[in-house]
Amino acid sequence: MARFGGGACEFIECGTLATSRVTRQFKRIQQPGLCNIKLAWQVDDADKVIQAPATIESLYNGERKLVYGLVGNGICTHATLSAMLSSGRHVEFGVDTPQLLFKRGTRILHRLAARAAIRDWETGIFDNDLVLNDLAKKQRKEHIIATSIQHQIVCRFTSFLAIEDRRDGENDLTLVRSMPTIKELIVNETIDQLPYMSWELVARAREPLRELSAACDEDNHHSTQV
Repeated sequence: MARFGGGACEFIECGTLATSRVTRQFKRIQQPGLCNIKLAWQVDDADKVIQAPATIESLYNGERKLVYGLVGNGICTHATLSAMLSSGRHVEFGVDTPQLLFKRGTRILHRLAARAAIRDWETGIFDNDLVLNDLAKKQRKEHIIATSIQHQIVCRFTSFLAIEDRRDGENDLTLVRSMPTIKELIVNETIDQLPYMSWELVARAREPLRELSAACDEDNHHSTQV
């Protein structure tokens, strides 16, 4: 209902407070929102771009939505976001990214995009029509499997096995001897974040208090004898 109406919904779990969710809903009521949000990726094969999530929910002021796009071997430096306001006005925003800002030598962003695409395939919605939604999932199944294997992200269709590769002359005994012991691991770990603040200084700071207490006890003893 929220998707068809261009709104947003909140789910309240049993045993949790609904104050923050109700407040968030009232804030959404008091402001216009963006609905029918679509992203156009400016690449050669735009139809082959895997976007996650495929269906973008409505957005309101102060909220954000993270959208990934797997463009394959192509390069995307521009994307256009189009949406409809609650008043019926159509708006568009363009985002440009020069190639000088591209990150190379890291796969963190690629794996995040792959994980989002796999999660969206399993729990997302590609079309409001049930038949078209199942057809879209069937068409993307092979690509999801290839993405899972390429980025080593487990999905319901894949699983990974770790195979040990040993050299000639290696056995279980040599591997055990090469492993560090628990004491060696503890010694190498720096537990104290402030090594210059040791417990010894704290103990010295308490020594004058002990001497003062002892002196007071002696004075009380002498006064009692008198």
